[in-house]
Amino acid sequence: MLIVDDEEWNRDIIKRFGNWESYGMQIVGEAGDGLEAIRFIEEQSPDIVISDMRMPGMDGAELLQWIHDRFPAMKLIVVSVYDDYAYMKQAILSRAKDYLLKPIDPKELNTLLRICKDEIESAAAAEQKVVSDIELMKMIKNAMPAIASYFADLDTENVRAAFRQLEAQIEAYKRLEAFELARVYQEYLFLLNELMVKNLADSEPLPLETSEFASLEAVVDALSNLYVSTIEALIDQRKYKKKLNLNDIKAYIEKNFTRPITVEKIAEVFFISYVYLSRAFKSEFAVNITDYIQQLRMEKAKEWIIIDQIPIKSAAEMCGYEDVAYFHKVFKKYFGVSPGEMRKNQG
Repeated sequence: MLIVDDEEWNRDIIKRFGNWESYGMQIVGEAGDGLEAIRFIEEQSPDIVISDMRMPGMDGAELLQWIHDRFPAMKLIVVSVYDDYAYMKQAILSRAKDYLLKPIDPKELNTLLRICKDEIESAAAAEQKVVSDIELMKMIKNAMPAIASYFADLDTENVRAAFRQLEAQIEAYKRLEAFELARVYQEYLFLLNELMVKNLADSEPLPLETSEFASLEAVVDALSNLYVSTIEALIDQRKYKKKLNLNDIKAYIEKNFTRPITVEKIAEVFFISYVYLSRAFKSEFAVNITDYIQQLRMEKAKEWIIIDQIPIKSAAEMCGYEDVAYFHKVFKKYFGVSPGEMRKNQG
C-alpha cells in the first residue's frame, strides 16, 4: 500500500482508519506529491495506491493517468475534499475503485480495502490458470477497439454483432467458469463507463457490481442491451439538444482523435450538417477540424516518441495512422524533422 497526499495529517488519518492487519496489508510508503509517488512506484510496485487529487507539482489526476497507462493492474483508491466532476471523470478513466470525499468514512475506506484484497487474491488464484487466462483476456481485449469504435459511431447493430462474434470465439475456445463469466462482464462494464465519459454521455456511471450469470450467452445479452440502451440515450441527448455546443464537439475530438474520425463522421454522430459544423468550428476556434485533429495527433505522437520512448511504428498506429510511411510524411511536414531525427536530437 502506498499513500499519496501532500498533507501529512491526512496520511495519518488513512493510516489510523485502515484495518491493515486484519486484511493482511502493509503500508510500504508515503508520498507528498505525484512525482514522489512515481519514483516510489517504479522502485517498489505496490499493489494498491490511495491518492489525493489536488497536490502541488504533479496532481492526482496526472498520477492516476500515469499509473493507468503503465501499471493497469494496480488498484487505485481516490480521496479528495473536492466534489469535482473533472477529478471524478479522471478517476473513472483510470479505473479507480472509488472516489471518497474527505472527511473519510472509515467504513467506506475499509469496504474498498476489502474489495481490493479480494480482487488481488482472486487474481493470484487465477494465475494458476495462466495460459487459459491470457488467451481469454486476449479475446476480451482484442474485441474492445471495434466495440468502442462502433459505440462512438452510435452503431447499435454492429455493437451487437461484435458481441456475438466475441461470444462465438470464446465458445469455440472453452466453456467459461462462473468467475470467468463475471470477468467478461466486469471488463466490458469498465469499458462502457470509459466510453460514456469519452463520448460525453449525460448518464451517471454504471455501478461496477459483480453479477452472476448462468452462461456466456446471458453475459453477452446483458452487455449488448446495456451498450445499446446507452447509445440510444446518447442519440436522444444529441438529437434533441436545442443548441449545438461546439465545446462538446471539441471535447469529443480530443477524446477520439486516435480513431479514424472525419468531419463527416463527427457531424453524423452529432446529427448536424458537416458543412455547418466545419464553418461553426473554424469560426469558434480559428482552426478547421481536420487541422485540429492532425495537431492533436502530432503533439501526442511527439510525446510518445520523445518522452515515453515508444517505437515510432507503434506511436503512428496509436495515433490513428495505419500507413507508417504516411505518418513519417505528415510528421516531417508538421515539425520540420522526421520522427527519428527528432528523437535523436532530443537524445
